[in-house]
Amino acid sequence: MSFHVTLSPSGQTFACEAHETLLEAALRCGINVNHHCAAGTCGDCRAKLLQGEVKRHPHDYRLTEAEKLLGMVLMCSSTPRSDLRLEALTANSPDDIPLQQIDAQVRKLTRLSDDYLALTVRTPRTRTLRFLAGQSARLTFEGYPTLTLPIASCPCNGLMLEFHVRRQRGEPLNDLIFNQLKPGTKVGLEGPCGRFTLDEGSRRPMIMVALETGFAPIKSLIEHAIALEVSQPIRLYWYTHTPSGHYQANYCHSWTLALDDFTYYPRVLSPSHAHRGGSIQVVEELRPAWRALGEVDIYLAGDDPTVEAVVAAALADGVPGHHLITQHGCGI
Repeated sequence: MSFHVTLSPSGQTFACEAHETLLEAALRCGINVNHHCAAGTCGDCRAKLLQGEVKRHPHDYRLTEAEKLLGMVLMCSSTPRSDLRLEALTANSPDDIPLQQIDAQVRKLTRLSDDYLALTVRTPRTRTLRFLAGQSARLTFEGYPTLTLPIASCPCNGLMLEFHVRRQRGEPLNDLIFNQLKPGTKVGLEGPCGRFTLDEGSRRPMIMVALETGFAPIKSLIEHAIALEVSQPIRLYWYTHTPSGHYQANYCHSWTLALDDFTYYPRVLSPSHAHRGGSIQVVEELRPAWRALGEVDIYLAGDDPTVEAVVAAALADGVPGHHLITQHGCGI
């Protein structure tokens, strides 16, 4: 059985199954309600029950008598028994989420191809990372400089965080990740950071442009768009140096089934990319797309020269600056 939940003051709504906690359902539907541990210990997901009935499950956090009288519940430890109206805090921009520092560990390393791997970092159950789709985190391994990487996974699971890494021979930290890192290795985690997030209020068609591992934050955005059940067209262009660079093409093809109007365009850059030829290629291929779709939002994640070239061309074509959302310094 499914119940209808309305949040105040945001007005956001979501469906919650009878067996789901309110927090699980909200995050599954792309609503980033205030939370931290998701395990009933911190109390950050407290919400005021304004209407309806919930089943309260045991938790370690102790509500005060005053909170009980006000009808406060923990969303991570409550399941619905009727349609509900709750007063709860939600994050609508990066400014709504505090910087967090967490002692985490490597959970697994998955080789995606010869030159790419997925690094999965696990946070403690009592201190998961709260972030918005598209944001990044800083990773610190003992004895090495801090590495900032986009989070490739969905905000619905702050316990398991996925990062994409491209091989860079001769770089000590990259060599550690590809050849020496083992599950269980301790890693310092700080985040979230960055403002590369989805404009949830926009109903404009979206052009998503990823260059190499710039696909990671784009993947997070698209998964979030699926959770929100967006209806506008999405066009994904993924540029790599080689065909094997499309290391998660299966995800891209699966999105064509999950979204009503989604198209995936895998693209291989010309060998002259290092001499700005790649930037020209990207602009020439994208320009017809944004002209055909009319008023659009363009999300770009990749190297600085290519991102800057696309932005300049789009602005020259009349695309408003606030419709261009960019993530610099990642990818190629």
